[in-house]
Amino acid sequence: MKGVRFGNFLQMLALFCFLCSTGMCHSIHISYGKARLGRNAFSGRIIFYKDDFFRALESWNGGTLQHLNDRQFDSLKLSYWQSHLSAVANDTSKLSLTISGNNEDASSIWFDFAFSDPKEIVVLKVKYTALFKEFSGQMNLLNVETRAGEKSLIFSSSSPQLKITL
Repeated sequence: MKGVRFGNFLQMLALFCFLCSTGMCHSIHISYGKARLGRNAFSGRIIFYKDDFFRALESWNGGTLQHLNDRQFDSLKLSYWQSHLSAVANDTSKLSLTISGNNEDASSIWFDFAFSDPKEIVVLKVKYTALFKEFSGQMNLLNVETRAGEKSLIFSSSSPQLKITL
């Protein structure tokens, strides 16, 4: 069963890459992430089309990104993430988000994120609303490796919060 899920993941990734290479990217608005839910931590990497993410940041910042120094720009990205990616462990603990790094290439931007809890995480609720305001058809895909196997989560404006129970 795990091989089938990994195969589906590879097919989705191949389609994602194909669409980018053919220039059809912007009829589709999607982010992709790979994460791991461990005993006390939830962490991973999320990838966006760079121009889609910058459009969301511009909107978040009142319509412009001009005149921001590096520190202000980093602070803006963190503020955006804190408002659009959240996690609650065991239905009681709102976890604190850490963005441990980000980078970009010609067409993509990616972020490394982490949440942790001192207690064992048995139930995790994730709310992931990035780019929903800018693109009504935005979908945020997140493959999560857990102690119980791999879970594929698809967040949309009609389903912005999903739950993993171990």
